[in-house]
Amino acid sequence: MVLNWAVPCICFIVGAVLGTGALWKFLDYRNKSNAASREQTKLEKDYYERLYGIQNEVSSELVRYIEVRDRHFANHKDYQTQIEFFVLMNKLATFIGQYNRLEVKLAQLERRNVKWFVIPVPPLPPANVRIEIREGKQFLVCDPPIPDPLRARVSEDVKAIIESYEGQPTPSDKPKPGGSP
Repeated sequence: MVLNWAVPCICFIVGAVLGTGALWKFLDYRNKSNAASREQTKLEKDYYERLYGIQNEVSSELVRYIEVRDRHFANHKDYQTQIEFFVLMNKLATFIGQYNRLEVKLAQLERRNVKWFVIPVPPLPPANVRIEIREGKQFLVCDPPIPDPLRARVSEDVKAIIESYEGQPTPSDKPKPGGSP
């Protein structure tokens, strides 16, 4: 008796699920979602590897930059030091610019805020240090500090990066595949 109505019901349900393709569509969507997730993970891994490589390159050159920078500002007439300073500064500014651009792409991919490269450079030593006597008191005086040229250059580059990415859609603003927002 139960079999009289159970078999047609089971056949109807199996036919509805398999016949309309709903099950196959669901499984296909799940496969595409997993593939997209794997691709994003692979891309994130590639970005992180490139970021670590740039960090290592910058940190290996930074100590030499500080030494050459201090020599350059102590003696402007040494042209060999001047050339070495500008070459190192351009090299580091280029690496840090690459790092910041990659970081922006990674932040957009991960939907988080950008973590800009922090330059661990001490300030320049004081210039033209002298003792002045005013009203019978001695004061230690120096010229105003000069901003680090590398920091200034990277700061300009960061402003340019921000301007180039303003107004562009973030990954959450982009339309999803299939036409539905």
